[in-house]
Amino acid sequence: MKPNVVFIHMESLNQQIFANRQWFPAINTIYQKSIRLNRFFSSATSTFMAMSDLLHGDDMLLEHNRVFGDEMTVNKTCRNIFNILKTEGYETLGTESPTGWDKLSEVWREHNNEQYIWEDICQDMISKVEAHLQSPTSPLALYFWNPTSHICCFDRKKMGQHGIDYWHRGWANLDRSTGELFRLLMKYNQLNNTIVIAYGDHGDDFWTHGANGGYTHAIEPYTSLIHTPAFIYHPGMSSTDINHLISMVDIKKIVLSLVNIPDTDLVSAPTFDLNGGRKYCFSRNLSAAQPESKKNQALRKGYSVTSDYFHLMKTVNGYEMYSWTMDPGNHFNLLNLFTEDKVGNLRYNPDRIMKKTHDKCHPHYKSIIYPATLDAITKSYPEMKGVLDTFINNKHHHIQSYAAKGN
Repeated sequence: MKPNVVFIHMESLNQQIFANRQWFPAINTIYQKSIRLNRFFSSATSTFMAMSDLLHGDDMLLEHNRVFGDEMTVNKTCRNIFNILKTEGYETLGTESPTGWDKLSEVWREHNNEQYIWEDICQDMISKVEAHLQSPTSPLALYFWNPTSHICCFDRKKMGQHGIDYWHRGWANLDRSTGELFRLLMKYNQLNNTIVIAYGDHGDDFWTHGANGGYTHAIEPYTSLIHTPAFIYHPGMSSTDINHLISMVDIKKIVLSLVNIPDTDLVSAPTFDLNGGRKYCFSRNLSAAQPESKKNQALRKGYSVTSDYFHLMKTVNGYEMYSWTMDPGNHFNLLNLFTEDKVGNLRYNPDRIMKKTHDKCHPHYKSIIYPATLDAITKSYPEMKGVLDTFINNKHHHIQSYAAKGN
């Protein structure tokens, strides 16, 4: 029998929060035994966009939506991985608790009539999974999502002394339910026949980049929102660290390769398996069809591209560039150190931000910013700007083509 495939959706979890390992004893136990994707980047800063990208291996399927709500639809240009797994003989199950986010069905069942299963409390969700593990006749493909770590998601066990305690309890709920899932896999002797893919869909920004009307995610794709934990538990593979770039849209290809199912779907951009090959990861916060934001709006449309060293973002305010490994919160825009001429060339001008010439700057600064570093920035900027602009243009061409077909 083929191995079970379990996706664990770790709601709102980014790398900075996951660094508090003591908050995640159950997840951390399996994490240590897993293939750890240290440079994994989400392709969106909101849940449904990220989920659609992961399930389809393509970040184009929701771009035609002008709003994200009850009218949201999926442009079915390729298959959901769960439809592929079902065709290959898998029993498929999607379960989530608590209830309330019913639009997931639009992402989940675009090629069949199966309903995503909603439970009022997490224990009911666990019981539903247990029923499928007791006497399996076919391998199980499970999507397991406990969204009580979402900033707005309540359940009976999440109430705390105040807002910060309430937020903290969300992580405890996520870890507890994940531990229960692994307990069931061990109870029914299925862990050694199960591949687990766990991922954070996006992070939260607690107003460090402006008030944003109160939003903590769905804002521009700063690194703190898209650098999320991801790992793969595979009973036949040793634990290891993978340190090359992996995007959310790569997960479909990776999982299919692990269960020896060919990935034959045509997608809008190349995707990669665990062997690597990705030079850039792309992300965004709103669909291409959503109206362009204004400077004073709560949500400003933003696109980003990430390389091994740099993170470049484009919004209505222009471009911002960060050294994301040194500055994971994206608080110092490297472009402020330069002036840009009409053809896009950067000229180093530290007086703009440091208010002094380079030779008079503190040694802390000069130990990082010196000619080789400046050269890396000035060479990376035009290349990353070019690929980001191409990414954005492809989005707009896609929705124009979609509209031209009478949709």
